[in-house]
Amino acid sequence: MRVYDVVDLATSEAPPLRHSADDIVRAAVRRRRRRRGIMASGGAAALAAIAVGVAVAVPHLAQPAASPQVVGAPPKAVQAAGPGPLQVPDDPFTFTFTGYDVGRFQVKAPLVASTAYQIAPVYEDSDNGLSAYLVIYRPGAFNPDGLRNARRLTVGGRPALLQELTDIRFHKVLAWQYLDGAWATLETYSSKVDDPSPADLEKIALGLAPADPAPVKLPFKMSYVPAGFKPVVLGSHAMAGMDGVAAAEDGDFGGAIFAKPAPRPTGLTKPWPQSAGPGLRGSFEIFVVPNANSNQQLKSGQRPPASPRCSATLCNAWTPDGKVNIQIATEGGALSKSEMIKVLNGITLASVDNDTTWFDVATAIPVAP
Repeated sequence: MRVYDVVDLATSEAPPLRHSADDIVRAAVRRRRRRRGIMASGGAAALAAIAVGVAVAVPHLAQPAASPQVVGAPPKAVQAAGPGPLQVPDDPFTFTFTGYDVGRFQVKAPLVASTAYQIAPVYEDSDNGLSAYLVIYRPGAFNPDGLRNARRLTVGGRPALLQELTDIRFHKVLAWQYLDGAWATLETYSSKVDDPSPADLEKIALGLAPADPAPVKLPFKMSYVPAGFKPVVLGSHAMAGMDGVAAAEDGDFGGAIFAKPAPRPTGLTKPWPQSAGPGLRGSFEIFVVPNANSNQQLKSGQRPPASPRCSATLCNAWTPDGKVNIQIATEGGALSKSEMIKVLNGITLASVDNDTTWFDVATAIPVAP
């Protein structure tokens, strides 16, 4: 059944998740505590306790035939082998590098792609509380002149800039040109002034590991996108944008941000601010997450509603077992309730815990960026 009645939220008007740099720092603290807990409890038992099993039978959402329950995982990291050329596909929603290790640092596989960049979280084997992420910008998207009070240097013989700040703990930004006209940034927050050091950042930059271009895969597809809206940011195995980076290890499934008009993918020094305070103006966002991770989660024992719960800015539906939340959130009144319902009506879930059933972007989203 695909026809919903709009049900106003009686008690909850919470906004969609928004993560700032502070939230990314706090995520690192949680990650460090979780790692200690896993070690203390013998590892396997603790991992089993945080594992999430998700069923995706949704009567009001079209769905594919059942498939084997194979939990998807990002590609395994490789040892850094030195610089190499990254490809620049015409379709921006394409991952072009893979995870890799440099000493005690691990760059994970990219989780977020936009019309201007890809993002991957970066971790460290230490108690330094490192919070870091790597951004690979498409040619022309990054503006190096916008990085103020930065020291000029080189990485691999190419122009680079280093910014060292103390606005949030010890904060560093290394920007370097990986191709002519194309830049990448490595942004870190840590509790020690020289860990990571500028030399550490350079080693991570030099280890950038190109991969065969792979289209972003999403755990849902859409049959309806409101007129004039374009996809701007996608998350695979994560929410879209910095939300996905801050919660990279939380087991979220995917997301997408659409805007009208879409922002121009030029002149950036950071990812768009959709997750650091006010969102992209004239945008709406799709979240597909475990109920336990949702800001509108069902309480223990609470049955999912037969029709979606909607307010002026949010519209939520759940799988029948209540384990998966699908949320549409609108920024600045970009969509009416009826339009949010139409978007929700047009969503088809894949098997969220089996990424071999997920959809390539060209199939998942019926409009081009």
